[in-house]
Amino acid sequence: MDATEQARSLIAEGATTEDVLARLRQAGHDQSESRKALRESAGMTVWEARVAVFESETWSDVREETIRLEDAIWAALVEFGDEVETHADGSVTATFDLTQLGEREDDS
Repeated sequence: MDATEQARSLIAEGATTEDVLARLRQAGHDQSESRKALRESAGMTVWEARVAVFESETWSDVREETIRLEDAIWAALVEFGDEVETHADGSVTATFDLTQLGEREDDS
């Protein structure tokens, strides 16, 4: 069963968000799949699902690692993205001009 189907089933049974996240993790789903499952099954926005996973007890053991990874991704987007836009729902859009990639590597 994929993460979204599992989350829908658990929510229909009355499971809390924390219970859903715990069961998804136990089933081998990662944070990204868990966020997507919450968005698609519980109607959460990108930001709400991100916060729910980030602040959950289920994922608390990797919180610091998650912060470091998100900081590194954000820094890369800012450094290499031609245009980076943060939306009200917490999602981010970044565009990259790959035709300039060789020129950027030469500038390094």
